[in-house]
Amino acid sequence: MTIASFVLVAVLSTFLFVGKTSVQLSQYSEMESQARAAVEAFGLDCRTASNAAWTDANTLVLTNSGVAITYRYNATPRTFTRAASGTTTTIARNVASFSFRAFDINYGELNVAATPTTVGPATKMIQITMELARQTNSTVRTSQRVVSSRFVLRNKKVS
Repeated sequence: MTIASFVLVAVLSTFLFVGKTSVQLSQYSEMESQARAAVEAFGLDCRTASNAAWTDANTLVLTNSGVAITYRYNATPRTFTRAASGTTTTIARNVASFSFRAFDINYGELNVAATPTTVGPATKMIQITMELARQTNSTVRTSQRVVSSRFVLRNKKVS
């Protein structure tokens, strides 16, 4: 009976470990999928944009063929959204931290956080950095940091 108890405890411990690991793997998979989709959508809009303007450090408006496309990080619901033609789509959820970075034509970084409304005319490249995080009651916090490449606004003329 003692040996059976040890075997039962070992099997139960292994079962719980495998269960927690599979939950964490599914969280990482979901975060990877969400990050890839967000960066892909953002990159496509940046490469075809003819203008970029910030209303604040967390809100970027790209102009693409006369259509305004707004990317916004909202810290309260922890979301990264894309809005165009009256439709808003959440492209990343549970975003723990987020930042836009802007660069001029000579690769110099522009300070979006300090002066968001004035960096638009000089912006030629944009990069995003975000951390996605997940946590359930039975697992530890899992997170993934994503840093995009610098997307060049190919259609934007900079003097």
